[in-house]
Amino acid sequence: MTIIWTGGGDGTSWNDPANWDTGEVPGLSNTVVINDGDSVTLDEDVTVAVLNLNGGTLTGSGGLTTTQALNWTGGTMSGMGTTTVAETATLSIGGDVDNFLSERTFINAGTGTFSSVATFVFSGEATFTNEVDATFEITGEGDFEFEGDGSGTFSNVGTFTKSVDVETSFSENISFLNTGTVELDIGTLILNGEVTGNCDRFEIAEGAILLLGGATNTFDTETRFEGEGTLEIEAGSSFVVNVATGGDGDGDGDGDGDGDGDGDGDGDGDGDGDGDGDGDGDGVGDGDGDGDGDGDDDDDDDDDDDDDGGVGDDDDDDDDDDDDDDDGDGNGEDRKSLVIDVNFVNNGTVEVSSEASLELAFSGEISGNYQIGANGSIEFSGETQTFGSEVSFAGEGSIAIDAQTTFTVSRNFTLDLDFFNSGRVVIENGVILLVNGEVTGNCDRFQIGEGGSLTLGGEENSFDTETVFEGEGTLEIEEGSTVTITEAIVGDGDGDGDGDGDGDGDGDGDGDGDGDGDGDGDGDGDGDGDGDGD
Repeated sequence: MTIIWTGGGDGTSWNDPANWDTGEVPGLSNTVVINDGDSVTLDEDVTVAVLNLNGGTLTGSGGLTTTQALNWTGGTMSGMGTTTVAETATLSIGGDVDNFLSERTFINAGTGTFSSVATFVFSGEATFTNEVDATFEITGEGDFEFEGDGSGTFSNVGTFTKSVDVETSFSENISFLNTGTVELDIGTLILNGEVTGNCDRFEIAEGAILLLGGATNTFDTETRFEGEGTLEIEAGSSFVVNVATGGDGDGDGDGDGDGDGDGDGDGDGDGDGDGDGDGDGDGVGDGDGDGDGDGDDDDDDDDDDDDDGGVGDDDDDDDDDDDDDDDGDGNGEDRKSLVIDVNFVNNGTVEVSSEASLELAFSGEISGNYQIGANGSIEFSGETQTFGSEVSFAGEGSIAIDAQTTFTVSRNFTLDLDFFNSGRVVIENGVILLVNGEVTGNCDRFQIGEGGSLTLGGEENSFDTETVFEGEGTLEIEEGSTVTITEAIVGDGDGDGDGDGDGDGDGDGDGDGDGDGDGDGDGDGDGDGDGDGD
């Protein structure tokens, strides 16, 4: 049954039956209509099936939950209460009249659409949250603005989608917090407030643009930007990369996840895994493998692995780029990286915090300013990359060239950071590259064009016997610098250890630990089991 506000009672209270056309207070099964010019005050929590807010005002400290639909075509929601669209309900914000959210908390746990051609206005510390498993899709031409003092917050924990070919902007006093997925199918999304991303994902389709214009934008190393579109940092804006603080995830260390450490999962422990042992695991013993041999695969997935031995170059054979144990920074540690695998235009400053890692996985020109903290790193992993005309690097961290990357230096450049090369560096004719940090080369190649030069100015530099310097240019070692040649370590397999295949171990996985990784604990790995290894 539909119940319409008339205000015929005290004119303000939701709980006054005389204020409704049926003479009764709306309940769980009702559709409620509040029209333009009406003002309704909620002092306690209520639940209805449907709310149609057509330009009026809903205010007060009480909460309102809709179980089927909330249709908001204009008007105001205010007060200290919370409006909730249940997971069973739909949210529709549309029309050509502005919508105002003042102080109030708004939670969408269902399926939401913003089709308005007007403006959604935040004020007074208002918060809009798109909950986990919820969706919120931008299909209209309206923007999101803030008025008055203070700031508003838009928090996406679920999926936020933009599917209309227009510019959609959030003003500078609206913070955008993303711990879910943002999908930009088309058009431009402009976030002028501060953006924070934790364990999140931005998927930017070809032709779509995400523009960050806030003074400070902060993301952790569980964040990914991917797609064929463009991520752009405006001049005067900073993009900060911090180490992810979450304990659960795929990686190395103590915790629950795929990687090396103490946790639940694959590692050297008791279980079925690869190696020498009495099961399908890594270890010493009898198992489904050939005993002590050319290598097992400390692999943390369920794929069929060849386990063909050698000293492997990557202890992770799964298909998830997030879980690679080889971060390319040459420091012997495996850690998560924030990954940018979209076209990246940096007109501001990128700050990589101490111990954090940033992977630039796109092909193209590297632009803007980069500040790298102690033990922080930037990995270049695009197929072809080059320094832009205005790029600069500073700090106490390092940069690394991935094994599959060709990096071209087309202008004179001085690098004061440590430099790890596992790929191919091309120094064009007449170009001088001076590296004052320490240079490390593994199975790498430096091609120096005629009249060009590579000058090593770091105190200690190291290259293995798979390194090649070639071309018509010059390699120069400055006074006081040393170069050490080490034997290359090359393997056929993707993992470390003893065994030709599914080796001997007692257990269900690879590695010691309670987590998916190599560590100590209750996990899958070395032990006694049944098999035919040594």
